[in-house]
Amino acid sequence: LSQLSIQKQLIWANVINEAIDPYIDEIAFTIANLSVQHLESDFSYTQLVSENAELIYDIDGDLNYVEVLDYGTSLTDGDYYSTTRYWKEDANGVLQQIEVPRDIYYWYIVHPKITDEIPSYIDPAHSESNSTHNNNIADPPLGMFWRNFLYNHNDAGYPKLKYMLQNCDIAWNGTNLSADNAVGATENWIAQSMVFTSDNERPHQPVRIYRKHIGRCGEHADLRAAALRIALIPGTSILTISTDHTWNEFWDEEWIHYDGGSVNNPLLYENGWGKVHASVFEIRSDGVLNPVSERYSGEYATFTMYAFDGEGTPIDGARFILGVRDGTDIR
Repeated sequence: LSQLSIQKQLIWANVINEAIDPYIDEIAFTIANLSVQHLESDFSYTQLVSENAELIYDIDGDLNYVEVLDYGTSLTDGDYYSTTRYWKEDANGVLQQIEVPRDIYYWYIVHPKITDEIPSYIDPAHSESNSTHNNNIADPPLGMFWRNFLYNHNDAGYPKLKYMLQNCDIAWNGTNLSADNAVGATENWIAQSMVFTSDNERPHQPVRIYRKHIGRCGEHADLRAAALRIALIPGTSILTISTDHTWNEFWDEEWIHYDGGSVNNPLLYENGWGKVHASVFEIRSDGVLNPVSERYSGEYATFTMYAFDGEGTPIDGARFILGVRDGTDIR
């Protein structure tokens, strides 16, 4: 807040101060972890932050396989927090309840930003600029937030995600993406809602991606991560720029590979597609990149690199570019 203008400090502090349980922690976390640039911009909406938190609890009331847990209250506990608990099947078909670590809940369910889109209200009918990705931001009710739009709305001739999730009694069965588990429901919904192709417009906003009903790996990964978070299942995006691909992971006591109909098969790209990754990383909603190459390669190396000036002092903000040979090309 100290990095914001006085006017914006008051606006966002009042959003926290006026929040009530059980939404206060989700609202405070979101404001604390949206960028200063976004909070200062005309693209940020105070009502979106509140709507995001309220929708989590509204959706929780619809679903059988998951529940939001609130530990303590803001009035009585100095370390009150929330998380989720879900039902799953183990390898023997036995039902278990699993509680999500609270940091995973906040970062990978609560945070309203998926990867590189602007967390705002989007007009689904408006084409999205490939350069700015902000020209389809619009005030409600014309503009819609992805957690609300994708859950409660379906275009004519397409299934509604809400109804598909309501038919699920477990989050995942540990083996496949069947329609009776929530992860499988997200995949079935995307398979029935999207065609794998593209035109000149390459949107980043889940609302616009859905309305177009087409996209390649980038659009599918954004939409898949949004659907997982709507389903109250922690979800994130995995990127490998060197081989120009992106996919997802969801959390089930550990991070599980998820790419369309392929699940828990992280060596798919090396062993099945013949890809050689330079690096693979997970992108957190605030832009932090976490390396995950060891999960997606049978063999990998770790490089530790240093940059010093002429006096042996570390150089602040140094950028390294590592080249990897791919046939006759260097990526």
